[in-house]
Amino acid sequence: MAAVSLLMILAPASAGTAHPAILLKAPYKTALTSPSAVSSYYGCGAGKASPPKWVGTTGMLAESAMGVGKTCKSYGAYGGGGSGYGSSGMEVLIPFKVATTGNHSLASSWTVKLTTVKSFTYGGCPAKNVNYFPPYGQSSYGQCSDSAYLSWSASSYVTDISNSSWYSYNSSSGYAYNSSYFSNYTSCYNSGTPSCYNSSYGSNYSYIYPYNAPGFTTFTWNGATSFTFWNNATNMKKTDSYALVFDVYLYVAGSASGTHLLTPWAVTAGGSINMATLGNGATLNSVSIV
Repeated sequence: MAAVSLLMILAPASAGTAHPAILLKAPYKTALTSPSAVSSYYGCGAGKASPPKWVGTTGMLAESAMGVGKTCKSYGAYGGGGSGYGSSGMEVLIPFKVATTGNHSLASSWTVKLTTVKSFTYGGCPAKNVNYFPPYGQSSYGQCSDSAYLSWSASSYVTDISNSSWYSYNSSSGYAYNSSYFSNYTSCYNSGTPSCYNSSYGSNYSYIYPYNAPGFTTFTWNGATSFTFWNNATNMKKTDSYALVFDVYLYVAGSASGTHLLTPWAVTAGGSINMATLGNGATLNSVSIV
């Protein structure tokens, strides 16, 4: 008897109520979009982000970005560098209505195809032009460093267009990034007795995190990934208008610098993500509502 009571408590309010299935597919004629593209660079770097484009007739979203930094002779004998980044993203709203009042589940099927380029150098820092016995009260240093960072993220949630106080936030998301970093640094200082410090550090790390997104664990930076976003919404009303909201963003950054080196350190770090041309893109295949 206790077990039966527990099951009754755990059962959703709409349990036992059959909801007619609704399938949304391209063309998504009533979709609304909000695009964003930002880029910047410093010194011997470059950044670029293409304006995102949504094609409602096919359900395809196109974005691309690049960001690189290069070492260069910008000051001193051998030293200089720069950084750059690009970020492109879009929010897409797919309006819909439900046929019955109650709790509903939404499954959105996506296929994302990317072409990604990454450049990064680990090690190889030349000898530094450092005074290992600087005069009293003075210092001298030299360094090499570069980094490259790529990220891709998407999320979805349901909102009530008719009632701003309605709240049933059950989100889904997929997030992936690849980060690389290298630094070699030497400094000397004389505070009475000359002393020097040297450090060398590098890392290369990749991460994939899905939340309510079956299939996203197979995310690939070069090729196609298919996954599904799941969203549950409670107390929905058939008289209200709703929207399934998607946010899709990509980001690329790179930096490189060399300071007080005896010989040049020719490095380019960063990369690009193409989700816009050559058959690449993010396609919303369908939305199933039950």
